Amino acid sequence: MNPLLNEREQECVRAARAAAQESVAPLADRIDRDGHCPRALLEQLGEAGVLVFEGPNALLELALTVEEVARVSPAVATLIGVHGAASLFLAGLDMAAGAGLLTMAAGDGQLAVMTEAEDGSMRLDGELSLVPGASTAERFLVVAGADEQECLFLIGGQTAGLCVGPEADLLGLRGAGIANVALEGVTVTSEARVGDATAVQTVGDYGRVAQAARAVGVAQSALDHALAEVGRRRDAGDRIDRSQSIQWMLADIATETEAARVSTWHAATRTPGAELSETAAGCRLLAAEAAVRGARRAVQVFGGRGMLRSAGVERIYRDAKLMEIEGGTNEEQLRRVAAHLLPMEPEPSWTGR
Repeated sequence: MNPLLNEREQECVRAARAAAQESVAPLADRIDRDGHCPRALLEQLGEAGVLVFEGPNALLELALTVEEVARVSPAVATLIGVHGAASLFLAGLDMAAGAGLLTMAAGDGQLAVMTEAEDGSMRLDGELSLVPGASTAERFLVVAGADEQECLFLIGGQTAGLCVGPEADLLGLRGAGIANVALEGVTVTSEARVGDATAVQTVGDYGRVAQAARAVGVAQSALDHALAEVGRRRDAGDRIDRSQSIQWMLADIATETEAARVSTWHAATRTPGAELSETAAGCRLLAAEAAVRGARRAVQVFGGRGMLRSAGVERIYRDAKLMEIEGGTNEEQLRRVAAHLLPMEPEPSWTGR
């Protein structure tokens, strides 16, 4: 176990790893093939306590859990990440008692349009595209805006006017419940409003840490597969792990993965607000790049066999690419990092995926 973790955090890793290997790994290929995560698996993970994050280092425990699950299924790790980020935010409001999986609804730079009715209620309208966890969520944190003002609403999945489309047929993260969410005249009262732009920023930062942890898990999976392959594969009768070029590939994956891991853990221990925002985007950027480079090198280590689905790295390669896009592109993370380095005019805290 890593000496940077205390006993509680090490136990979190052990529990997440056991759940990932026993419950998720046997279904990972089927989830990718079918593009859908069985509800029974999510219920099983809930019963195992993998979906509950609490205590002073809850964000770090979320990151540790997501990383372990992402090593076998980034799609399932996505569902855990979006639920965990939203539930951590609600826990800060003493609102975590409600049952049901959660997600954050905001997509492709779009906000729901918020208009106020005469009776003081709010009407939400809009189409939010490619929302992770949408098809499995029972509650939604919806970002809405009006007159340059952002608000966050907690809405039940059965609310009239809230419609979730079919799961998107994506390159990777198949089974992560990514779908469009339409809001057609959804009426909410003031009680449903759980925060303003600051709240949007906070839950977004939680999400970025979870995304970084997921990318670290993907990078680690690429390294695991590459190490197993070099121990098996021969070239002209010689073990390929004796080749310096192969050794350098493995060393690159290992060092970049560990750097991304430590950066993510560091961000996960920051105080919500400016301190967390400064580190969340950076670790998300670093981890996504490590995942893509690691997956590419792992496929290279496998050679022609790496293109076969049966080899395992083909799925890692597809999933890794979405680490640079889902939840906000790498370019968006660069903008966020730059915003903390240079004096800029204030911008809306949520600019989409």
